[in-house]
Parts: sequence; structure tokens; C-alpha cells
Amino acid sequence: MSCCTLANNRFSFSKCSLVLCNLIFSLVGAILLAASLYVRFDTHWSALFNSPTSGFSTLYLLMGVGGVILFLSVLGARAAVKESKFLLCLYLIVVLGALCAQIFAAMVLYQLNDTVSTQLTSKTGISAAELTGFQADVLQKIGNTTVNFYEQGKCTTITDSTSSLTITCNTSNTGWFEKFVNTQCKPEGASWDSADLQQCTAAGVSDGANNVGGVAVWCKCMQAVSAEVQRYSKPLMIVAFVVAGIELLLVCAASYMICCYNKRKAEEERLTEEAQRGYMAQPKVTQQGINMV
Repeated sequence: MSCCTLANNRFSFSKCSLVLCNLIFSLVGAILLAASLYVRFDTHWSALFNSPTSGFSTLYLLMGVGGVILFLSVLGARAAVKESKFLLCLYLIVVLGALCAQIFAAMVLYQLNDTVSTQLTSKTGISAAELTGFQADVLQKIGNTTVNFYEQGKCTTITDSTSSLTITCNTSNTGWFEKFVNTQCKPEGASWDSADLQQCTAAGVSDGANNVGGVAVWCKCMQAVSAEVQRYSKPLMIVAFVVAGIELLLVCAASYMICCYNKRKAEEERLTEEAQRGYMAQPKVTQQGINMV
């Protein structure tokens, strides 16, 4: 059956949009799943994403997201091509759930952007103890990731003073982390406040971080990391809203095909139209003669 025409051979925007959008999403899901699997089974990269405290890896989350996107997209494309109301209903239910999750993710990104903005407006960006709830949790997760990069990259601190910070890492896949710390982690003024640094280091150790050097790097790099997170959170938030809009379009298209489209009636219309044009089913010819059935 055609990807853009119904059983009555008429073009359908709903069917075409369902098929094309789901084909694009299936490609995105396959790429995300393949990339996360590659990083997961590459020992040089997988260690960077494993939390030293909880043991949870963000790669498993990426694998799950990629697998769900791929499965849902294949389901939607097949449901549209087959014009199956059962598959379309199943697809609609799942997409509605994904749409709600998408809106939630957009809200989280918005709050994340607000969190790092709060840090950037502070004098040094180190006073995380003043934050509560979601903001404190966000900064703690980012801090744990920074400490993990420092530890798994086998990094050591070369220069550590109130006015400068220099590290070196001994693994090839953390060269970007070494460059970021050495070039971006600078005090906003002449130097970092020693009291704030001590408070931040003590809080990081009390949260379960065993690598004091990594905690110190996080405390000095919080301002730079927050700026980098804010840089990426804005476009990610826009992407989340755009994807939510596309999902809303798919919901409308699937709802139309479920509620307003009758495949059997469309096939009858096609047969009637062919009969009116003079097209008749050709008799089957066998070795025994003509079969009129």
C-alpha cells in the first residue's frame, strides 16, 4: 500500500505525515540507540558515565530512550501504512504518554536553565548551599559528574591556588575535560573566596564524594560549568517544545484516521470508481481453461 494515499487511492495528509515523521523519528532512535550501545561497550568511554556513588549510568537511560523512540516510530509507520485502527489506537495512547513526558522534560530544562542562571548571578557561583529542592539536586548531579570525570580520567591537579587551577589527565578520552578546566575555570574576580571554597569542598565530601581533588575542581569550575549547561539548556528546551509540537501533530493525524476514516468504505469507493471507469477483474487463465471465479 502507498505511504501517502488511502485505500481509495486519494492523497491523505494525515497518513503521509504519520509515515514520514515516524520514519525520521525511527532514524533518530536507531542512531541514539547505536551510539549509546557503542559508548556503553567501549571501556574507555563507559567509565565516564558510571556514577561512583550510585552505580547508575546515564547510558542506560539513553538506550531506553532510543529503543522506545525506535519502537514507537516503527509502530506508527506500520499502523499508518496498514491503516489499522487497532494499531493506530495503540500508537495514539503511547504518543499521548510520550507527549506528557515531553512537556515534563521541557519544564525540567526550563527549571534547569533557571538553576544555572541563579548560580551565574551570584558573586562566585559557589554558594550552592543557599539553594533548595530541585536546584540543589541539579547542581549535585552536575557536581557528581564533574568529580567522576576527574576520577575516571585519572586526572591530577598541577596548580591549585585561590587564583588559578591547572590539571592534567592521563586518559585520551578526557583531553576535552582537561582543556575545559585549564581554560574556562577562572575566578570571576582576582581570586576565589577561600571560605566559600572550603565550605563547598566540605559539602562535597559530606555528600559521599571520595575524590577531594575532584571536589575541589568542581567547586572552582562551578561557574564555568553552569555557564556551559545554560548554553546547551536553551536550545535543548527549544528542541523539546518543537518535538512536542510534532507529536501533537501526529496525535491529531492518528485521531483523524481512527475517528473519521473507514478503510472498508474507502476500498468500496475505489472498486466502485474502477467499475465506473470500465475496469473489470480479468478472468484467471489456467491449463484447463478460463476460471471465472
